Amino acid sequence: MSKGSETEALQVVEVLEDLEKAFSGMLKRLTAEDRHWFWLEGRRRHKAEILKVLELAAEDNRILAQLADDPAQVLNKFDLTTEEYAALASGDIRFIEEIVGELSEKQKTWLSCRLQQEKW
Repeated sequence: MSKGSETEALQVVEVLEDLEKAFSGMLKRLTAEDRHWFWLEGRRRHKAEILKVLELAAEDNRILAQLADDPAQVLNKFDLTTEEYAALASGDIRFIEEIVGELSEKQKTWLSCRLQQEKW
């Protein structure tokens, strides 16, 4: 590594350390109400992501085929928790409905297909 590259790498590390300290300090100052708000926003975002997957699968046979063949190929493009990812990959309708509410038959298209495949 050249001298210039080493200097740039050290500067990047310093900036990242400063950002980490600032972010850590900010998180410590959050109130319970703030944390609850962030949690609710996260739930809303994940609900929207789950519904996007289900809507795409119901409307696009190519997406449905990709999900059937290799769920990771599709699901990795979405902001999902590990549990949400696993539920979508396995067709766990009950878990998904706990998060997003009752699904329409159209929204259940992928989940029903997955359950019929008997791929666990």
